[in-house]
Amino acid sequence: MSNLEELCLYFKCSCKKLFVDGNDLKANIINHLPRLKTFKFNICSLIDHYNPIDLLTNEDIQNIFNRFSNNQIISFVDYFPDKNEGQYHIYSYSFTLTSYECITNNFPGRLYTYVRKVLLFDEHPFEHKCFLRIQKSFLSIEDLTVTNQKPQYEKLNNGNRDLPLIHYHHLTCLDPIEVHDDCIE
Repeated sequence: MSNLEELCLYFKCSCKKLFVDGNDLKANIINHLPRLKTFKFNICSLIDHYNPIDLLTNEDIQNIFNRFSNNQIISFVDYFPDKNEGQYHIYSYSFTLTSYECITNNFPGRLYTYVRKVLLFDEHPFEHKCFLRIQKSFLSIEDLTVTNQKPQYEKLNNGNRDLPLIHYHHLTCLDPIEVHDDCIE
């Protein structure tokens, strides 16, 4: 495998203490593949009983991947105090998968032309602007699953003013799992 020049790696895992991060990828994969030129990946790691002190910053992660000039690395961390879990999502852009899971309010946006199925979950409410960011990022979305039981602060604090409708032009399946009425509206 030391002659490998291109690698695509996609997985979701549960970890005991630390997230799978750029240092793990470098120590366990990249350093063993000296001819590697293209590295595409999408990794979502989950931990129970998270410790925020052990986490790298997004800048630390970006520096690990400097050798891959074509790669733009996107990463974000979420904490779910109700479940006492943490989630760390790191992936290379451009994203070529057709399904994007683990989207939270921290989703940074961008254009994902291949994605057809999206799964949203968060313990914090999905506000209107988040649904708008989803609509602009996934132009060809066909299947949307939403899990969120929190009311939207915007609706509560703005006198229930009408927000513009968001249209998902290719949506054929909407699966609201344990959602607050605000999300359905």
